[in-house]
Amino acid sequence: NNRTYSSLPDVNETLILYKNFFVHGWYDIISGMTQEKAIQIWIGGAADALDTCDKLFISKKYHHALFFLHLALEKIIKARYIFNLDESPPYIHNLKQIIAMAKIKTTDEELKQLDEISEFNVSARYDDYKYEIYKRATAEYTGKWIKIGQKLYEKYKQSLAWQAGKQSLAWQAG
Repeated sequence: NNRTYSSLPDVNETLILYKNFFVHGWYDIISGMTQEKAIQIWIGGAADALDTCDKLFISKKYHHALFFLHLALEKIIKARYIFNLDESPPYIHNLKQIIAMAKIKTTDEELKQLDEISEFNVSARYDDYKYEIYKRATAEYTGKWIKIGQKLYEKYKQSLAWQAGKQSLAWQAG
C-alpha cells in the first residue's frame, strides 16, 4: 500500500467507517448481538416478568404484581420496537409513548388501558405514589388489570410472531 500518513482518514472519518462497517443500528456485529437475539432477550424478560406478576398476585402482593405487569408489557412492546425500527428502544417507561414511537397500531381503548398500566411503574418506584397504588391495589382491582394486561401482552406477542413469520425470519417469538 502506497498510502502516506497524510492520506489516512481522520478520526471522524474512521469512526464513521467503523460504525458503517461493524455496527448496524444499535447492535454490534463484533459482540455477536443481532436484532434476532436482542428481540429474544426482551421476549424472555417479558415472559419472566409476567410469571413474576402471577406469583406476586397469588402471594397477595398486589401492588408489586401490578409493577411486574407493567414491566412485562414494557418488555414485549420494546421487543416489537426493536423488530419494527431495528434500533435500541428508548429508556422510557410510558407504554403509550413507546407504542407510538414503535408505530404499533392500537385502539383508543387500548391506549387508555396502557395509560393506566403505566401508572403502576411510577407508583412502585416513588413513595408518594406508592401509597396511592397500594390503596387501589385490592385483589379485585389487581385481578382486573392483570386480565387486561395479559390480553394486551398476548396481542403484542402474537403480532410479533406473525410479523416474524411474515418477514421469513428463522425465529419465532415465544
